[in-house]
Amino acid sequence: MHIDEIYIENYGCIEKLHIKPELNEQGHPKPIVLVGKNGSGKTLLLSNIVDSIIEFKRDKYSELQEVSENKFYKIGTQTYIKVGESHSYTRVRYNNGGKKYYYIDCMTQNHTHFKNSIFNSLIHSDLEIDNEKFKENGFYKKAKPSFEKEFDTNILMYFPVHRYYEPAWLNQNIAPSFKKEDNFIEKSNKNVIKTNILNEVESWILDVILDKFLYEQHNQRFSNLFVRNEHGGYTEFTAPIFQDYSGKNTTIQNLINQIISTIYKSKDDNIENARIGISNKDRGRQISILTKFKNGSEIQVAPTFNHLSSGEALLLSIFCALLKDFDSISKNGTNNLDQVKGVAVIDEIDLNLHIDYAKNVLPQLMKLFPNVQFVVTSHSPFFLLGMKETYGNDYQLINLPTGEDIVENDFSEIVSAYRIFTKGFDELHSSLKSLEQKISVTTKPLIVTEGKTDWKHFKRALQYFQEEGEYTDIDVSFFEYEDEIEMGDSHLESLLKNMSKVEQNKKIIGIFDCDEANGKKYAGLDFKKFKNNVFAFSIPKPSYRSTHTGISVELLYKNVDIQKTDADGRRLYLTSEFNERGRLLSDINISVENTDKVKKYIEVDKNKIIDSGVTDGTNNIALSKNSYALNILNKTAPFDSVDFEGFKGVFDKLKIILDIPLT
Repeated sequence: MHIDEIYIENYGCIEKLHIKPELNEQGHPKPIVLVGKNGSGKTLLLSNIVDSIIEFKRDKYSELQEVSENKFYKIGTQTYIKVGESHSYTRVRYNNGGKKYYYIDCMTQNHTHFKNSIFNSLIHSDLEIDNEKFKENGFYKKAKPSFEKEFDTNILMYFPVHRYYEPAWLNQNIAPSFKKEDNFIEKSNKNVIKTNILNEVESWILDVILDKFLYEQHNQRFSNLFVRNEHGGYTEFTAPIFQDYSGKNTTIQNLINQIISTIYKSKDDNIENARIGISNKDRGRQISILTKFKNGSEIQVAPTFNHLSSGEALLLSIFCALLKDFDSISKNGTNNLDQVKGVAVIDEIDLNLHIDYAKNVLPQLMKLFPNVQFVVTSHSPFFLLGMKETYGNDYQLINLPTGEDIVENDFSEIVSAYRIFTKGFDELHSSLKSLEQKISVTTKPLIVTEGKTDWKHFKRALQYFQEEGEYTDIDVSFFEYEDEIEMGDSHLESLLKNMSKVEQNKKIIGIFDCDEANGKKYAGLDFKKFKNNVFAFSIPKPSYRSTHTGISVELLYKNVDIQKTDADGRRLYLTSEFNERGRLLSDINISVENTDKVKKYIEVDKNKIIDSGVTDGTNNIALSKNSYALNILNKTAPFDSVDFEGFKGVFDKLKIILDIPLT
């Protein structure tokens, strides 16, 4: 069963929307992802789908779980008619094996005007225009024909934004318990709207495991073994008995483990699978989660479901709830997840999920249920990227409020955004590992700089001064790295904070430029002292940059040295050398390609370094900052004679920090 049409006009912010859900080549419903800005009608659309399900239930059952006293789920109020219009109309059509079912919801402020001037029997199909109540009060709501066995063979579920779980730290008694669901004629014991689903799922799992142990255990014995003895006869050895389990609940437990494994294997490539466990009775019958690694070891990662992260809890609860509800209606048992069928509506499906879970896990979990039609909303570009990678073209991306299908041919911007978010964590981890290795092989204080060029300048400047007999008491090592390490302003800050969390037997000193966020923050201090012998400071301005707003390491040199030209005629440029149109003041035939680089910084006291995108009309004539630093470090002419006077402030601060006793 699946939705095969959604048509809405003049409802809330939606003027006209027509969605035609599709099936893939295997005949499975394609997932539908609804996107759009806040206020674009995503939740309004979902509310109509949910209301349609409840109205079909109302026709079948005399008592409903979703609404009190069998009131309507969605209040009929003409305030939802789009401003400037006199009516609204909604149609949701279901298809179950070729049989069609319709939900119609219509409101009008003037029935006569609607009937005579607006009503179109082709567009407003299945609307009984002359229905007496509709003529009287302007409201029409109907679900037809009646569902017969559709609720007995399909799951129809809605997961609102306020689906939640109870965390382990909450001071409430939340122990799971065995629950019995009674069935009565004309009474629905299932609620389409799923909230607090984790506790319900946990109770259900307890039932599954209990039934497995009670009814599905089989004792088997290997054939007895006869061994020839020394007297020429045979001695019989009784084979051991082993326990085996088979049956509906054993299969369900395996399917639950399949869902859990999908979640946890994404966290660590070394995880082979994950499974549920259950504690002894004296520990309160708590369900735990264990992961097994490829080396054969197994550990408990969550002593109870309530120790899961919010993201893990929501993923586990949603997808186990699908299995739970289908298991309750499946008379022949459920052997595979692809047997689960129906419709699952999920608002903000990526809620509380880390971007890796949204991108890599959520689409994989959805794909475990190919016969469930997912209708979901999302604000996450990472989830969309994961859907594209997992489903290819076998899902529908629909933009609201207009309802057009979006065909994303180029996900490069989403890919870039994902890399930006994940790259920082990976690079910090890599930097920490490299720094730990460096610390382990040096006994000297370690200097960590912002950027791969800074350490080159400081190293050469210290060599120069010591050759001149100055700063000979500074004996340090530099963390020397190239492109394999990313060490911007924020990376260096994170690195120092992480290093300060553990004991260090030598000083670790971070040096920032004073032109970015953290560098500017530390510029007002002599230095920052973290814990465990970790320090930080910003490069002080030399006297000839005293009025400058912020400087990078290159501005410790005087302009004449910054503007030195290499053997290929390339050099660094200062923004003050250009006019607002990006033309070089001394030669208008030379320009910078990106004028935004210079517009805000053409004043001398706001100078920035330009090391790319400067052209003479044919070639780039700018020298990269790294090439400039290497020329100075290697004393390549004419960079073998530069003035290092501006670096004295850096080494004066270093001396102060180095004189502080180790803690």
